[in-house]
Amino acid sequence: MGKNRIFVSTELGEFFRSARKERGLSQLELSAEIGVHQGIISNIERGAYQAEPSRLEKLCRFYGLQVSDLENYRVRKYRDQLDSGLRLIAIEHVLLVDRESGYTQLREFEEEKKIENGSKDTTFDPTRAVTYHLKGKYYERKKEWNDALEHYELAVKYVDLHPELLPTNIKAASYNALGCVCNRMNHLDRALYYIQKGLDSFVEGGARSHIRAHLQITKAIVLEKQNRDGEALKIIEEIWNEKDQLKSGSARLNITQIRIELLNKLKRYDEAIEYALADLHDARLNRLYDRCFELWTSLGESYASIGQLANAELCYQTALKLEPKIKDKQIAITTYTQLGLLYLDQGQMELAHTALEEAVRQGKKHKDSYRLVKALIALADCRLMQRHDMKALEHYQEALKLTEKHSFDMLRFDILLEITEITERNNLPTYQKYIDEFRQSALSLRDRRGGRKRMKQIKTQSFISEPPDED
Repeated sequence: MGKNRIFVSTELGEFFRSARKERGLSQLELSAEIGVHQGIISNIERGAYQAEPSRLEKLCRFYGLQVSDLENYRVRKYRDQLDSGLRLIAIEHVLLVDRESGYTQLREFEEEKKIENGSKDTTFDPTRAVTYHLKGKYYERKKEWNDALEHYELAVKYVDLHPELLPTNIKAASYNALGCVCNRMNHLDRALYYIQKGLDSFVEGGARSHIRAHLQITKAIVLEKQNRDGEALKIIEEIWNEKDQLKSGSARLNITQIRIELLNKLKRYDEAIEYALADLHDARLNRLYDRCFELWTSLGESYASIGQLANAELCYQTALKLEPKIKDKQIAITTYTQLGLLYLDQGQMELAHTALEEAVRQGKKHKDSYRLVKALIALADCRLMQRHDMKALEHYQEALKLTEKHSFDMLRFDILLEITEITERNNLPTYQKYIDEFRQSALSLRDRRGGRKRMKQIKTQSFISEPPDED
């Protein structure tokens, strides 16, 4: 911010908004009258904004004021009052380091402002949508998904009631958060719906300018999870040249991470290794432990895929040494799974079993169904190699229930294939039941793909990236 700019508090912004409303003008009409862009007027009326003196002078002149009058007004009216916008910024930062303390401050703020969930009071309050959004963020970090969805939706609906808040981009930020939550719940089609709504509602030149890139990153992650790798890579390549302009170092590395994952899936391992090694330095310098963890894991996947198992093991073990430092604990599930599969390839059965049991334990602890299914499949594979068919069957059946609950159709197909082989080999009475389910799964996948395409069993354990946390 320029040092000569003038700070407009939330309360002072409300004063300007009320003055405009008294004159029966829209922001667009006022913009035409005084020659100041509508987005700037919106920022001023929202408050917590550093305004250019020349623009503020035009606004004051229209209302018959001097800029010097604003200081007197602010001192006279609000000498001992906290600025609401500033308080919310402070609360958002407290939520990062002390979730419960931040939530307590947020509840106190709500009580003072008389904000209630789903309140029918439609009186304009520029802080209300942000308050709903922050509550959504609180519940998201507690993994209370339905409460998170409810509050992000409330933020969206409030902006719909007051379109003048669109330039804040809190609506686009809430749609991005809705997409992230649905991604974590494995409701992937719904996630893509919310992300597209966020992109459609994003206002260029408004606040939270980074949200557009975060929406694109989240979209690429969801598409990759749906195995729509070409579409995901196209998005990443479109924003690749702009990544150095992103404010968030985590988001910049997130783009690289997704590109590496996609290159691994497309078997372009040399390129994936090159990008990973280049960005590990940046992640370490910025102490972005989650990104370091992800990069080491994806690097291990690249080396394992080209048969360099010693290098792969070093990468996985290095990632796991960072585990105590990472914030998104669920990302370790895939690393333990990949390490276990590596040990299987090396014939180290006990080490494989230990790593895969840890992957399953963490999958259950963190309630990450997608990663848990993949860990259970790998553990079942391990049991098969140890000639424990019935133990393998138990793990496959547990994974099968999760695929049915969350519609992981491709994984369900893989599991049913293994189960039919076990039940046939052991002359189990459930063999015909699973054969019927397998056929139905195959037909369903064929129909979704639009024709009689050959079914291909997918055994890769690609790393699953997480969207950038901050919005």
